[in-house]
Amino acid sequence: MRITITRATKPICLPYHRPSSDPKSHSYVDLKKYPDEIASIPEIRGWPALESALVDLNRGDTFRTVGCEKCFCPNADLWGVSGYLQVCFEDLALARDIDSHSHLFGAFEQHAAHAWPDNDTTVEFEMQETVSADKDMVFWSFSIWLVVPNCRSQDEAKQKWSSALRFICGFLLSTKPRKSVQVPNSP
Repeated sequence: MRITITRATKPICLPYHRPSSDPKSHSYVDLKKYPDEIASIPEIRGWPALESALVDLNRGDTFRTVGCEKCFCPNADLWGVSGYLQVCFEDLALARDIDSHSHLFGAFEQHAAHAWPDNDTTVEFEMQETVSADKDMVFWSFSIWLVVPNCRSQDEAKQKWSSALRFICGFLLSTKPRKSVQVPNSP
């Protein structure tokens, strides 16, 4: 397993809207406010682990999801899956505090070192400046990128990716983030 932490160079604005003429791109849905809309998220079709992640992370009071995607990556006779789940702290004071994120990622590294299900998977936490148009606030969200390579079939790749996602969500759901200090209104 390899874990990296990076920063996206382009901010994201919530809510984001995608053109209806692009069938591969979808607009933001506030799944905290509208949990019944989870069933309408196209990315979850056929991926129960991704659906469970959206349900579980948006149900609690610690996190909310911002977006998700995944795709199969064929390579010669092998298969892989690459995808992400973008998340932010529900408490915007925590979401604005970069140290809260560093603490979370460090705790994940320690947890994963003892129980990670697969040595071949890459995990990348990608920090992204996030602008809330509704709240007129800037904070951080993070994408959890999972890359599972070198599987013998699509089914094996999907199973390994789903297992890694369940592991990460289990960690997030069991974590109580430390309280942040007040920080200015920009990351």
